Amino acid sequence: MDKIIIGVILIGAGAYFALGIWFARFQGFWGRSPVVIRRFSYVGLALFPGVSGIMMAVYDVAAMKPYRGYLFLIAIAGMNIAIWGAILDKRAYCDGSAPRRPTPPERKKIGLLNFDPMPVLIIGIGFFLLVLWMVLFQHE
Repeated sequence: MDKIIIGVILIGAGAYFALGIWFARFQGFWGRSPVVIRRFSYVGLALFPGVSGIMMAVYDVAAMKPYRGYLFLIAIAGMNIAIWGAILDKRAYCDGSAPRRPTPPERKKIGLLNFDPMPVLIIGIGFFLLVLWMVLFQHE
């Protein structure tokens, strides 16, 4: 059951990245850099989690057993396409031919430690959800 849930989540991530191929609203940036993720990269970013999710969701289906190797190769090819696309995106950014992110306004740091609390908050929520998952779905 866990493999199916994770597989469906990965298929959803692949579908989200596939939307970035055609719609500018779903396009993002590489990390916190101003380098825009372009269409070629989104093909790899859609293939890798999408095919990995299909493999996880239907791993125990006997009819899919002969195709596991092909799905694995397609997933690895998607990862390679994403890496190659990231390199091409960076080159296009350095050449000046790629779109650029507008410079964000300077944010005032909050708190006593003078750091951005958002990554700490996200990691904390993720850790809480992980512990909650382990407590609720504990297998004996």
